[in-house]
Amino acid sequence: MDEETKALRERIAELEAERIDIRRFEWQRRELDSRIQHLQRMESLSVLAGGVAHEFNNLLTGILGNAGLAMQGLPRGSAARDCLHEIEVAAGRAAELSAQILAYAGRGPLLAEPVDLARLARETIDLLESFPGEGARIEFDSPPGLPRIRGDGSQIRQALTNVFSNAILALGERGGVIIVRTGVTETPPPAEAGGRSDLPRGAYAFVEVIDDGCGMEPAEVERAFEPFVSGRFGGRGLGLAAVHGIVRGHGGAVEIESRPGRGTRVRLLFPAKDDAPGKPPAEPQGETVPEGYRGRGLILVADDDETVLRVATRILAHLGFSILTARDGAEAVALIESRPGEFSAVLLDLVMQPMNGADALLEIRRRWPDLPVILSTGYSAVEAATRLAGLAVDGFVQKPYRREQLVAALHLALNPSSEG
Repeated sequence: MDEETKALRERIAELEAERIDIRRFEWQRRELDSRIQHLQRMESLSVLAGGVAHEFNNLLTGILGNAGLAMQGLPRGSAARDCLHEIEVAAGRAAELSAQILAYAGRGPLLAEPVDLARLARETIDLLESFPGEGARIEFDSPPGLPRIRGDGSQIRQALTNVFSNAILALGERGGVIIVRTGVTETPPPAEAGGRSDLPRGAYAFVEVIDDGCGMEPAEVERAFEPFVSGRFGGRGLGLAAVHGIVRGHGGAVEIESRPGRGTRVRLLFPAKDDAPGKPPAEPQGETVPEGYRGRGLILVADDDETVLRVATRILAHLGFSILTARDGAEAVALIESRPGEFSAVLLDLVMQPMNGADALLEIRRRWPDLPVILSTGYSAVEAATRLAGLAVDGFVQKPYRREQLVAALHLALNPSSEG
């Protein structure tokens, strides 16, 4: 009887262990499902944001280009010229908003250069030290030996500014302490990765900002990366959404830990490696066009947006060029084929249907390798270079562009010896 009782007890223990394993499995499955849904939601918002920014940039290209052209024919001191200048200023601010939307989508302008994350954090803190006010102090802890990362210093500074400002707002008028730390960490196994979006295993340099402010409810943390909904930003802008896009564009991730009344910790992680993306297309730096510059020859403008086609045509015609237009890559290639040797250059949009700019450029480089091509797109130069898969272009102008930027890019493409 004792042996039978012992066996039954052992079987009960086995069943209990199996039940625990099932519960653990169900918990892990729910956690993974939640993370998958979160990633899908963020990806959907990212695609939507990128599409909105693309259309927005086309509209702003028309506004900036036409305003610049109209100003050319007005004398200085004209009231109409002043109004046009105000239009340019407003459109420029709208372009900055579009850049934030692209940052949220992970498609913002991105340079590839060595960045000292600790130094960047220190400089950003110095710029914000006057903002917290009385009763708030910032403590900075940065051990020596932090490896440099590869990225865009201005974008990362913007992300840090957003996070620091968020922490300051969380302290409110009562003040408090903000601790800023830098360091290096190895990513853990996926089951323990938390908010790290399943980063590849490896070393990551990080900067984290910890405040002892109001904190956030779990529901707020869950939606912290969505634009215009973060309570800590009062719904005024892109906030952590832009931070998330910038960090993700650098191959990293953002972690958030927060409890109501107990403060918040935000950690930005960046790959601790020094490999640069492909070389981006060259952008004109500063004013490179001679005074009174006039063009000559036939330019092909390929873009699927009528507003962009009209403004680019007006700008180039004002310079003295003849222009033909195409509304997709296939039409552009057909026009070049029908008039061999007649085109001086091609202004080529990257995103078109049914044949996009990358496929058109591949065909142009194969058949007319010496024909100058200037790429025009809302994407950053680095992302454009990635999409072009190593194909070289002779110039790059990012939408929304001003008249001067397009003219400079075209001048450099047609007169490469004048660069510098």
